[in-house]
Amino acid sequence: MISLTDYIYLDEYCLIFKYSYILETKVVNTKREQIKKTAKELFWKFGIRKVSTEEICKESGVSKMTFYKHYPNKFALAVEIFEDLADDLYAWFDEMIHSDIPFEEKLKKLIFKKMEAAEKMSMEFIRDVYSADITEVREMMFELMKKNNALTETFLEIGKREGYIRKDLQNNFIQYQLNQIVTMMQDNELLSLFENSQALTKAILDYFFYGIMNPVERKI
Repeated sequence: MISLTDYIYLDEYCLIFKYSYILETKVVNTKREQIKKTAKELFWKFGIRKVSTEEICKESGVSKMTFYKHYPNKFALAVEIFEDLADDLYAWFDEMIHSDIPFEEKLKKLIFKKMEAAEKMSMEFIRDVYSADITEVREMMFELMKKNNALTETFLEIGKREGYIRKDLQNNFIQYQLNQIVTMMQDNELLSLFENSQALTKAILDYFFYGIMNPVERKI
């Protein structure tokens, strides 16, 4: 027969085991997140090919055994990073379109979001992503781009429905122009024509929203 004391010890043991499990899980998750954070910084800066598993382990402060406990290789890690980006994109977009700020400000946020993403990616990373022999990474990146385009398409349709965007403009044309804005903001020759990057940004956005004609003088 189990005594009251035995029950107390058993209860304490269960609590200790539960706490230890939670603590261990938290440590494991922390290491996994550290691996992803470090790998993302390295991939974006140097590309996926040039970054080795050893470098990721060294920079994130984990052993190779810990790395392989979470990922079979660096490409699987890259795919998970893209999946996280897709989730973050959905969350950001949902919060943005349901916010109370004016539509024009929402569109500016969308442009700056695209620009922020582009600025962090090196040419080496972009080349690796589109490389034919890194199939899983390329397919995941294309999936992320499709989701990004679909979200932008939804946003533009909202703008048309609410009367902020001309209905006669094709959405793919507007998307192309949005991407051109990102390219223009990274153009050093264009930047040299302005006092600072803020002045360039204002000029580009004003041109995108209003064109070259004074709003009062516009006939169309």
